[in-house]
Amino acid sequence: MSSVLDLMFSSEKLKFVADGIKSAGILDILEGEGPFTVFAPTDPAVAHAAAGKFKTIQKDNEKFRNLAKCHIVRGYYPTNVIIESLKKSDCLELTAVCGEKLTLKSSGFFRTHIWINDATIVTGDLLADNGVVHTIDAVLFLHQ
Repeated sequence: MSSVLDLMFSSEKLKFVADGIKSAGILDILEGEGPFTVFAPTDPAVAHAAAGKFKTIQKDNEKFRNLAKCHIVRGYYPTNVIIESLKKSDCLELTAVCGEKLTLKSSGFFRTHIWINDATIVTGDLLADNGVVHTIDAVLFLHQ
């Protein structure tokens, strides 16, 4: 297996987010032992966000670094753990590395459609040696 960084850098669908993590200067966070859970926006999600406030944030190094950190959680949260937690409660709150809360909810007959704030998990459980990556369909702006 590989690290969450290796996984993102080798993915054809996560080029923008991998480059963003590199340019934000937060590679050191994900090079650690972990475990980490990364909610990584797909390239189309980043491209869509680039039409709006993402461009402005990207020009401010500190804001961009904080935005990137808002997609990383310390701990191991594969989809089965998330779904089991959501069966017991209406939502699951996780604290991102940036300090902001991420709220996860589920819907669907089997409660397997997972929302994280205003995004949806597209592909879950891309497993790595030091964590897991879930691809999402939107950038998590939180309190940007």
